Amino acid sequence: METSEHVGDIELRMLRASVRHAVVIALVLLALQVPMWLAASRSSYADAPGTTAGRLSVLLDCGFALTLAVAAFRSCEYLRACEQRYAVDTLADDKQIRSYLDRRYRGIRWGAGILVAAAILDLIENALLWRRLAPGPDAMPTVWIGWLSPVWIALAVVGAVPLVVVWWQRGGERVQRMVDPLSRATHAETAPGASGGTIIACSGGGIRSASFCLGALQSLMRAGVYRQARAVIGVSGGGYMAAAFHITGRSVTDDERPPFAQGSTELALLRRHTRYLLPRGVEVFRGVMSVLFGVAINVVFILVSLRAIAWVLGWYLQEYDVVRRDGRTTTVTLPRGWVLVAVLGWLLAVALFVLVDKVVDRFGQVDDTARREVRSWIGSLLAVGTATAVLLLGVPLTLRWLTSQADHTLPGTLKDLVDPGPVSAATVAALVTGLVALGRSVATGRTRSATSSGGSRGSRPGCGSSSHRGSAQPSS
Repeated sequence: METSEHVGDIELRMLRASVRHAVVIALVLLALQVPMWLAASRSSYADAPGTTAGRLSVLLDCGFALTLAVAAFRSCEYLRACEQRYAVDTLADDKQIRSYLDRRYRGIRWGAGILVAAAILDLIENALLWRRLAPGPDAMPTVWIGWLSPVWIALAVVGAVPLVVVWWQRGGERVQRMVDPLSRATHAETAPGASGGTIIACSGGGIRSASFCLGALQSLMRAGVYRQARAVIGVSGGGYMAAAFHITGRSVTDDERPPFAQGSTELALLRRHTRYLLPRGVEVFRGVMSVLFGVAINVVFILVSLRAIAWVLGWYLQEYDVVRRDGRTTTVTLPRGWVLVAVLGWLLAVALFVLVDKVVDRFGQVDDTARREVRSWIGSLLAVGTATAVLLLGVPLTLRWLTSQADHTLPGTLKDLVDPGPVSAATVAALVTGLVALGRSVATGRTRSATSSGGSRGSRPGCGSSSHRGSAQPSS
């Protein structure tokens, strides 16, 4: 990123969101370890529950260390962008901007580097703790290692200080308060020789860009933005699609169907001729393997995540004696404070909403940037609160219900679905009916697409729209 390049609001918002997500995940992983630390610390030597709790906390702490390093990297990116935004908007020439940014970047890099060093030391501590917590007579249920633990904790605090200071000085709404984007837009609109209007830009990228621009232009057409645009420009695949929209829509009236609308001839032609996506056998092989690889990665990630969640949740349910099994009877007992912890995320989200949108806003004025930031945090708290409520309340109650139904209701229901009988016949009939209806719907759509005539209909952008002669087929 060039020192004189202006950082936009959307880029800052995306970087800030990535930092927020990393910080929330790190805090959740840290909070989950606290009960395990307490359980491991009060256990005696060679105590199996103590070593289990200790090793679980070590695994969670490995995730925390990795998330801490990611949060440091993301914070470094975000704060560098904030400083660059401030320097470009307030300083006069490139030499001053470069000198200022070199000085500020140095402190940001130092803070992020110290946090990464703390994360590495934390991983080393976890490796040593894992060996100490090995089952056997020599097991040492502890979560603290001599000088190493306090050193990495101190480094984490020291590294966070300069980042927090820069965040406070240049973070979020403070950057946008210094330079009001609305005032800049007003000045640009009233400047001599300036002209208004909307310009649609279609980026390049071959068939991927052409496909993306097709959907984008369809959405802009439905929203009425395309017909009001002053110009449409495009490059490569985006240029093909921009030219196709312009050519097919330049000789139609406003009350006719938009270009490339659902059921139009040109869209049906594009769907019937897709050989250019996989023109050779090698491309077919690569495409199939890419799909299978993506599916495999997703399945492995989901299975590992479910196994980790089940392991941690199972320890909590056993440690606090939430689910007890006595013969065929399953009893669910929620300890004191269990429900409060389960809905804590929701309560914090409600409190933050009331504090900012009702209390502070009544006695003062909250700017739009701060309001967006608060709403983002409210969304994160609601997501965490929903996950904890489902895991801490939904899972135990579901286990009790499944156990109560396992001996009679569920086996009978499953048997009816696979054995010959009225229920099985009704299920098969419903499935066949659904497949037939789906097939008829697809056939009807293809018939309409094939028989539709009259070309695409729609309004073209005003003067200045890009037009290209020749074929409008995207390149691969």
